[in-house]
Amino acid sequence: MKVSFIMQSYLGDYPNARSNPRFKFLRAVQSVIDQNNKNSELIIISDGCEITHDLYFKHYKSNDRVKYAFVDKDAPKMYENNKGSQYYRGFPRQIGIEMATGDIIAYIDSDDFIIKNTVDVILHMWNQPGDFNAILTNTWYVNSIVKSIKSDKNLKFKKENIVIENLPDSTEWCVCLPANENVILKSTSSICHLKNINIKWEDVLVESGESSSEDNVFVSKIIKQKNFVINNKNPYYVVCHQHGVWDI
Repeated sequence: MKVSFIMQSYLGDYPNARSNPRFKFLRAVQSVIDQNNKNSELIIISDGCEITHDLYFKHYKSNDRVKYAFVDKDAPKMYENNKGSQYYRGFPRQIGIEMATGDIIAYIDSDDFIIKNTVDVILHMWNQPGDFNAILTNTWYVNSIVKSIKSDKNLKFKKENIVIENLPDSTEWCVCLPANENVILKSTSSICHLKNINIKWEDVLVESGESSSEDNVFVSKIIKQKNFVINNKNPYYVVCHQHGVWDI
């Protein structure tokens, strides 16, 4: 089986945006290229982003494991406010699924990264017995962010002295595991599913005061099918940015 990673990329500025987006984009892409198991591909979908477009053609055009598409802006920008509502783009990820040649679809945000054995972990999970079409996986949170978020009662973390091996830059980081299942279920970037799953990404306009982004809508559809499993033993995804909460 082959794993296709999809990265929707908009590296422009927006409220509570991550810092240093070019560096983090390159870090994210490299974490897929550097997988121990090369039976994978990365599909970068530029969400109308010229920065992403330029970086792809400068660094990855000749890499046959990295595919690319540019989606024109025929709708409001990601995170754009519209009379108190906010617009979230999901359609570019659907384009990525259509381009994928892998059996399994996984996702990576342009400001996060995955550890080097991610493909092996995903393939191992899919070799487990059971009839399911999606897997929701815990995500790693770097320990240095805990002080800045522990005052948020909606984010509950259990501190673990665990070191992730094979991190970019050979850095050994102590991490935290989410202790609340709601965090697991809402962590869209740690979802993987069969390519032929009968669920599609869509653009979402969120009214003021609501919290359902395009990620939450997609995950909710998977949960409603009741044909998924939760992997809380082999996390492989490192979350490096949360809007207005932390940024590393």
